[in-house]
Amino acid sequence: MLLAGIDGVVKEIDPVKEGFGPVDANVDDMGRDHIRFLPRNLSEALDALSVDNEFLRRDNIFSDELLDQWAKNKEAEIKSIGTMPHPFEYKLYFNL
Repeated sequence: MLLAGIDGVVKEIDPVKEGFGPVDANVDDMGRDHIRFLPRNLSEALDALSVDNEFLRRDNIFSDELLDQWAKNKEAEIKSIGTMPHPFEYKLYFNL
């Protein structure tokens, strides 16, 4: 998060103009098309990271190999977690 914030300062990005500011209830439909939301889960966050990661590579902060390996590890975690029953499933189905 810190590097993303620094990237915004370096590029002089205004979060409100970029669609990350507060949402006005009176925004018309055209304005709503420009509003971007944060990823809802780890999978969406990895997708967003694969599209926009130059700020992590600037000045060799992180190497390509490190970022690629980290993403592969997180993808493996997602697959592993997806095979496990959720605690709510235990509550629903394993009430013996």
